[in-house]
Amino acid sequence: MMAEDKMNRRSFLKGVAVLGMAAAATPSSASPREMTGYVNSSQQTAVWFGARSHWLQPWRAYLDTVPTAVLRDAIGINLNVAPNECEAVCEHLHRHGFRRARIEFGWGSISWDHPDQLADPGPMATILTACRKWQLRPLLLLNANSGAPCPVRFYDVRLLRPAKKGDTVLYLDPDTTRGIAPGRSGLNNLTEYWAAEDIFTSLASDGTVTLSKPLPKDLPAGNASAATLKFLPFYPSKLKPGGQTPPQFTETMRGWLAYVKAITTEAKRVLGADGKPDAGFDVEIWNELTFGSRFLSINNYYQQPIADGDWAVDQIRAQTVAYIRDPKNDLPGVGIGDGFDNQWPWGAGSTAPPGLTALDKHPYAGSKRFPEDEVFNGITPLNALGKPDATQIKPNVWKDSFLPEYIAHFPEYFLTAIQTETLIRDLSPITTDIYGTPHGRFTHPSYPNGKPAPAPTMWITEYNIDPGKGMTSADYDRMKAKAVLRMLACYVNKGVKMIDFYAAKDNNPMGLGLVSNAFFQRIKEDGFHYPENETGLTSPTMLAIERLAGAMPSNVISRRRALSLLHILDIENRYQFAGDPKTAGQHPNPHPPLYNRDVLAFLPFQASDNHFVVALYIMTRNLGQLYQPNSPAGDPSRYDMPPEPYVLTIGGADGRRSRISYYDPLSGEHLPAPVRSRGGDRIAIKLELTDSVRLLDIRD
Repeated sequence: MMAEDKMNRRSFLKGVAVLGMAAAATPSSASPREMTGYVNSSQQTAVWFGARSHWLQPWRAYLDTVPTAVLRDAIGINLNVAPNECEAVCEHLHRHGFRRARIEFGWGSISWDHPDQLADPGPMATILTACRKWQLRPLLLLNANSGAPCPVRFYDVRLLRPAKKGDTVLYLDPDTTRGIAPGRSGLNNLTEYWAAEDIFTSLASDGTVTLSKPLPKDLPAGNASAATLKFLPFYPSKLKPGGQTPPQFTETMRGWLAYVKAITTEAKRVLGADGKPDAGFDVEIWNELTFGSRFLSINNYYQQPIADGDWAVDQIRAQTVAYIRDPKNDLPGVGIGDGFDNQWPWGAGSTAPPGLTALDKHPYAGSKRFPEDEVFNGITPLNALGKPDATQIKPNVWKDSFLPEYIAHFPEYFLTAIQTETLIRDLSPITTDIYGTPHGRFTHPSYPNGKPAPAPTMWITEYNIDPGKGMTSADYDRMKAKAVLRMLACYVNKGVKMIDFYAAKDNNPMGLGLVSNAFFQRIKEDGFHYPENETGLTSPTMLAIERLAGAMPSNVISRRRALSLLHILDIENRYQFAGDPKTAGQHPNPHPPLYNRDVLAFLPFQASDNHFVVALYIMTRNLGQLYQPNSPAGDPSRYDMPPEPYVLTIGGADGRRSRISYYDPLSGEHLPAPVRSRGGDRIAIKLELTDSVRLLDIRD
């Protein structure tokens, strides 16, 4: 391990007494337990990159009090609707608290003959006009999905005889080969959605073509789908050896920048932003390296690599940022997100191109059942004390000394240490290290003149959660509502500036759509006009977001203040998973239960100089937990964690004069919040917490 990692581990052990005391209760005891030291930097710094823990909570390493305006402005969605649906859907989103919309206008939408213009500007104009009317700031996804990565001409070729898997020569009807350009044309969709997947490298006058790689499956005689690409897939930006920039890369890069120009110019025109200090939209460069990204390397199209050198990604990112930041292109106020970072942990503020606004993430985790789904590899397991705790089962493969039994199916998964790739590494004000690269909120690049560039923040541009097993559509609707509330409260409080949920529409009632299918059906029946009455048409998720935003008023803040959680009295002493019976008598216990107080989310926001809203909930590991199995299937509250009582002592507010109220945005109900004691700068309140966000309103 690196020296910094060792220092972090030593600093953790200095603070372990507090953490150990918090976890020293006996699971079978119902007597109250106390917890102090809620915020502890060692919860993060102990988990070096290459370590993981079921107990440590990196999100508790720091505590910010965030302006409510940040949360309200973060609420967004992937607007995957047809142009004729867009007006009504955008109004629906606006009415229920949304401020942003992510929309893809891929490179494939550009004209073949005019690479700096849209082939059909109508759909983009319709969608952006609706966004402008209903005050949804667009995030324009710039992408080159393999299925239509750039301007493409699609057509059919006709095989004169069947072809077998492994063939590298095909015999085509010459009358169907007129559109073929060797090196740019090929067969489509042989293994996935992929234009010109197997390229025709040569074409004879009799229709015989050679392929860039062996055919991956049998093909019958007859028509087969083919395409010609306007631009070659990206070559390396520099070749090895020598470092020359190949002309093929320059040509494709020029085409990409023409596409960037076309999209941004049209967006500015439709949004009426010419001459204004803000162009009115943001952009994201690329979408997920593991999905539809074959076009990023010419070698993906050939059996053997044909060009060795530097991957094109760094230059695509850097040159796109440079284009948007160039004053002559007149794109003021445009935020730029790095979608190449959606699914990996390597991007950092310290290595970003100057002018990048955000590292973008898609924190999909799926459901994991422990110990069955545990992976044993070179990642070091840490126990509750922050110490390595494993046996070596083969070289550089570690197996946990004790594995708790639980299901992990919750939106904050990537804020925890269950995997070493926690997003806290880039969100936190604590700078840490990944293989020599600094990560953290304040890490930043420098301009060529050596002056520091702004530190990139983080955007989440896709997220949703799959249903739990055995759920009905009503159960899943409630689960989505809880997940969305938790995502907004927790991730925004921890530093995320934008969350675009996936997605507005899904025809499957058990799908990811946030807008109800009933709403889409009604607007279709009404000629795509907005319904006169929304009763029964608004999903639980949309209602919950509206209530959350409504309970977070945004006023002028002239004096930033911070709240703190000084003390937790846990009355019922419940836990998320049981500890190791073999260590139950040890103090401190290396394998205790994960108590609910350990994952009590205290997330303060400031609305004005004298007004705070604190989001509170238990960060349960499994949102699909069935708590009331005997309740009827039509009652979605059967998946709600029964409320548990806590007494929280909060610092930073005027305890003598504070007015307190408590609200549940999931149900819209006001709840009791009796004050137990008051002091000059603190107040102790008894509250019931559950697995969904509740809001404590403090006005002093």
